[in-house]
Amino acid sequence: LHEEPVVGLSVRMVRACDGRVVWASSQSEGGRSFLHRDSLNQAAQRTVGNLAAELLQMDRGVLHCAAASSVGGTSSAPEQPAETEGGN
Repeated sequence: LHEEPVVGLSVRMVRACDGRVVWASSQSEGGRSFLHRDSLNQAAQRTVGNLAAELLQMDRGVLHCAAASSVGGTSSAPEQPAETEGGN
């Protein structure tokens, strides 16, 4: 048997204050060429690198929770869940 290494990761970032998923992605990588076989470590590094690059592109404004106002003992309504961004 001749098998190429394959790595797959699914990640999501959840805001702690309200449980809203603010970012999600799935990536996978495998051996790159017929003549040169990548190691599992190389495939894993590429996969994590792709996830990190995608994470850096996200809108960081969604990370902040709206401050709850305490007027008359009531707080503001929670935000609606955001659409998640996905990858491959």
